[in-house]
Amino acid sequence: MIYLIPGLGADAKVFKNLQLKGESYVIMDWIKPIKKESLANYAQRLAETYFIPNEEINLVGLSMGGMIAKEIYKSFKVNKCIIISSIQISSQFSTSIKLARLTPLHKIIPIGSLRKLNHLTANYFFSVKDDISRRALHKTIDETDPEFLTWAIGAILEWKCTQFEPKIIHIHGDRDRIFPIKNIDTPVHLINKGGHWMIVERGKEISELLLKIIYNKID
Repeated sequence: MIYLIPGLGADAKVFKNLQLKGESYVIMDWIKPIKKESLANYAQRLAETYFIPNEEINLVGLSMGGMIAKEIYKSFKVNKCIIISSIQISSQFSTSIKLARLTPLHKIIPIGSLRKLNHLTANYFFSVKDDISRRALHKTIDETDPEFLTWAIGAILEWKCTQFEPKIIHIHGDRDRIFPIKNIDTPVHLINKGGHWMIVERGKEISELLLKIIYNKID
């Protein structure tokens, strides 16, 4: 079974362009976070909500979902763990995110203002290239649950993970502006001209790569 974990604020629609050729998959919709809950604890509860005992698990995490996949990998038996447009260790955060960790601004700025800021910056940071992608991205921003958004931003900023896991497979775009490739100092399958939104814009290509990894055709 393939389990897909979306990114911050995203839901099942972010995987709409994947073509998994009849493979069984489950999209792990977000569960309600506990106040001040760590990303690791949330990942544990999310896995316990979805996983079936003794099932072969192929785990795919997108962006923040990749960080959660990493935490799940540390506690559960996983056949393949693949992260996309994400990071494995917290030292790979961008400079802007590292600076944000030093301030509590996400706790002070009203959620409406955060949404407006996201709308202003999203096209650039997600490297969206056409009107359909832009509309989908901004719809995702508008539909994000404000309580979840506030928790998730705090949990990401407080995430500390230093142990690299060589068996986790990383797919990343060379034009990702949220997690710039220059900060990724661990092995990746590099997608040429791929931005942070490439799961939507390059769905067929990403799908083919995922299936090759799951079926051991490439490492």
